[in-house]
Amino acid sequence: MKSKDSVPKFKERSEEAPGYRALLLWMVRLIHADPMLMLNNQGKAGHEIQSSTLELINGLVSLVHQPNMQDIAQEAMEALLVLHQPEKIEVWNPEAPINTFWDVRFIGHLLRLLVCNNEKFGAQIQKNVKELVGHEMSAALYPTLFEQIKSVVEKFFDQCGQIQSL
Repeated sequence: MKSKDSVPKFKERSEEAPGYRALLLWMVRLIHADPMLMLNNQGKAGHEIQSSTLELINGLVSLVHQPNMQDIAQEAMEALLVLHQPEKIEVWNPEAPINTFWDVRFIGHLLRLLVCNNEKFGAQIQKNVKELVGHEMSAALYPTLFEQIKSVVEKFFDQCGQIQSL
């Protein structure tokens, strides 16, 4: 009989990675197939619902930018497209769907997607984001988007209009 000490407590990272990667891919596929599973926030306050929704979206956006996980990046991009359908936006936070949609962090991620440098999917990501903004945004909201873009871009320049080093 082997002693407990001879059994490794943790697998090597290289052995765990494929399992975690497959699990992550299946989770993202589940979100893509039925995002309502992740948007079900019954009994939570509005700010908790908004925070939960933003965590979901931020997580998916971060996966889109993973160059070493192209299959997961593609699935995350498709899940984001499904989450941005008008009927899904309404349940992001039933108490304040517009406020949740225009949360500054969301705008920041939208801008990062627009300037994405992902070699394989960059052009497709930009096309999808432009399609979302063009089709699902009222013209009345363009000034708000413009102001958000302006505030992000201004951070790259000093008071004299010179590019700042980051």
